[in-house]
Amino acid sequence: MGRFWRDRLKSFGYAIDGLRYLFCKEGNAKVHLMATLLVVVTGFLFRISAMEWTAILLCVGMVICGEALNTAIEKVCDKVSPQRDPLIKIAKDVAAAGVLVLAVVSVIIAAIIFGTKIILIFK
Repeated sequence: MGRFWRDRLKSFGYAIDGLRYLFCKEGNAKVHLMATLLVVVTGFLFRISAMEWTAILLCVGMVICGEALNTAIEKVCDKVSPQRDPLIKIAKDVAAAGVLVLAVVSVIIAAIIFGTKIILIFK
């Protein structure tokens, strides 16, 4: 196996380490993971369509990606400026706001998908 492919495999290992850290150490990521499991189970129970799965999986991927980027920004900020700094606060707050926007939009999309199915059950 050439060096190029060995380096690619190593990069996957680093990414797996990052996911392990994210889900084992970051409380918000644990919440997102639990929400993901709930939505996936609910998706199977309601037998959502391929297009609905696509929307759900895009939301899940974006929220987890956002949480990973937010965590990375927070860790770099903490390293660069362990003391309170107004610009660091803005950077951390804006990164957190990005995750919040993704999470709220994802909840709305889930409500549209599952809400219509729940309404049909009670009709």
